[in-house]
Amino acid sequence: MPARQGGARRSALLVAYLEQLKGALRALIDTFSAHNRGGDER
Repeated sequence: MPARQGGARRSALLVAYLEQLKGALRALIDTFSAHNRGGDER
């Protein structure tokens, strides 16, 4: 039982990490597109 619980906790951590990674990637893309738009407007 403890091993299964540890595995579940690990998978939950992995999911949280992937969500964080996805958010960071989206923020990075938003930053780049904002920079590109700003460069065109300027």
